[in-house]
Amino acid sequence: MQANPDWMRVSVSGFTQDTYVRGHKGGNIEKVKANMRRLAEAKRETGATTDLELYFHKYVDNEHEEETMREYAESLGYRFTSGWAYMMPIEKTLTYANPQEPHATLTDEDHAIMGRLALKVDQALAVSSKHKVTSCSLQDNFVSIDVNGNASLCCGCMASEENTIGSYLSMPIEQLQSARRSHALCGPCMKHGLPVIADYLDPAFDQIAEQERARYRVAASRH
Repeated sequence: MQANPDWMRVSVSGFTQDTYVRGHKGGNIEKVKANMRRLAEAKRETGATTDLELYFHKYVDNEHEEETMREYAESLGYRFTSGWAYMMPIEKTLTYANPQEPHATLTDEDHAIMGRLALKVDQALAVSSKHKVTSCSLQDNFVSIDVNGNASLCCGCMASEENTIGSYLSMPIEQLQSARRSHALCGPCMKHGLPVIADYLDPAFDQIAEQERARYRVAASRH
């Protein structure tokens, strides 16, 4: 906080441990909430003007904890936002879209995650693939950097050698961006319109997700 960054996001998928661990495997929501408080205190102590954002991933089955997390976040001074969870990384979505040309392996766990999504992969792809995509905000507006200072293709892809572009500290930004934009994964990604999903650029996504949540509510009420 002494460095006063412009913006910092904390992403969560629940308020209780039982719900949170489904979307953040191995995570501890109580530790997250404690660290949120520490971060907010550090902001006040240092006089930072950082925009602290709490981003809630929405699934079919965590709607009941969204308002509680909103209240907690806002009580600490965080700006609360939320969005529909979607399948990541890119390689797995592309494999789902075109299994004849797999980019990754879809496991039973992956299919279980897709079952929790309100924004169903097949329906999202049906919408996004209709868009003509020639650019990507994940490349134009962000640079993903690992703990070693290496820039990757984007925040939506696997952390792999193939997706590692180069050192952020020594590679000129123009060269880095050029290498990212010419990466072999970008063509298939844009062909299926995945940047449209990442930025929620079509209102149909909300309709799909809300309808799926409504179906889940009805099914849950019968048990």
